Amino acid sequence: MPSRHRAGRKPTPRAAKGAIIRTPKAPAHLTPEARAEWKRVAPHVIASGSFAPVHLPLLENYVVHLGRVREFERAIQATAAAAGDVSRLVRLQDAASKTALRYAAELYASPAAGSRFVASGGENDADLADLGIL
Repeated sequence: MPSRHRAGRKPTPRAAKGAIIRTPKAPAHLTPEARAEWKRVAPHVIASGSFAPVHLPLLENYVVHLGRVREFERAIQATAAAAGDVSRLVRLQDAASKTALRYAAELYASPAAGSRFVASGGENDADLADLGIL
């Protein structure tokens, strides 16, 4: 049976119009786990030169979900240590993990992710500073 996958060249990543050039501050509402992930990942995503302000919600959602994965892990360990039922926590952690992976693929993990970071507007870092993001 023939493969359904299309062979061929992957799109070449290109710089986004109005790309962010400095790592923005993490949103204030993030948990400590999510904030730590923002600080770890954001500089790498920004360095690609293809990340525009319109993509900030992708990054925010990624770090929120990864923070939840870590929070659920602590809760699972504490519940298991108390001989409690962890099945519900494991399911919640699994769902958060899958969601975080989907956002990660959109941000930087898939080969073609960079080619999708093309801003339609003329946003720049001055706009972000006005919003209190930088």
